[in-house]
Amino acid sequence: MIDWRYHLVSLIAVFLALTLGIILGSAIMDKGVLVERQTALVKSIQRDLNSLRSENKELQSEVNTQQKFLNEALPWLIDKRLVGKRTGLIILSPNLFEEVGKMKNILEEAGGEVLVVQIFWPKKMPENTREKLKLLYPEENLSQENLKILFFKTLGELIVSFFLESSTQTAYLNTFINENLVKFSDRNLLPVSEVVLIGGDEGSISSLVEKMKGFGVKPIGVSSPKTTPSSIPIFQRLGLRVIDNIDSPFGLSALVFLLEGREGSFGSSYPRFLPEYKE
Repeated sequence: MIDWRYHLVSLIAVFLALTLGIILGSAIMDKGVLVERQTALVKSIQRDLNSLRSENKELQSEVNTQQKFLNEALPWLIDKRLVGKRTGLIILSPNLFEEVGKMKNILEEAGGEVLVVQIFWPKKMPENTREKLKLLYPEENLSQENLKILFFKTLGELIVSFFLESSTQTAYLNTFINENLVKFSDRNLLPVSEVVLIGGDEGSISSLVEKMKGFGVKPIGVSSPKTTPSSIPIFQRLGLRVIDNIDSPFGLSALVFLLEGREGSFGSSYPRFLPEYKE
């Protein structure tokens, strides 16, 4: 007698085996297709990377060429524009000697003379220096911050009366120099016709500039991406002429034009890199 249950089980087993074989075969085929697609994708990405590297190399070469041209054109742009002019570069922050060195060299190449003045305001005032400053300011119980404000206000007045007008009132200035708060590159270059500020913080810049503006003197404020934190917002708020990229040939050229007598603010965050050309 035929056992239909046995045949049914056998048929089911056969169908299961066929189904499993189909699934396994499809998986193997799919795996092969997947590998091919992955390989193609990797090759495509590699081609794109090679193309990007090539484009980047071309762009870098173009940038280097433009930079070379700018460096070569700069002396032609600034030649003899500052003959007979003296400029005071006032450094209000440490570690800006590279930028100041570039400015000094360019202004001298333009025919000008440059007085560099470094301002040193210590985070913690030595007690003997503090006592000598208090003799200049008879107010009692002056805090470090109050001393700082008075110092920079006095410095602003000295810049106007001594740096720009060759005053003989040297008591304050001599104290500042003797206490290593102010250092000159060459006092024989006084007086100067223009003042350029670089670096500084809110307290020092505001106290200095507001005092100078009170006498009708408005300095030029310069900065670069290396100047951190940036002094640009403070210069802008105080209404100064500003150059925000003094580390570039654009910024150095703009500084020469401002010192020559042009007006405006220039750089990466302004509409123009240089003043509008006028014959």
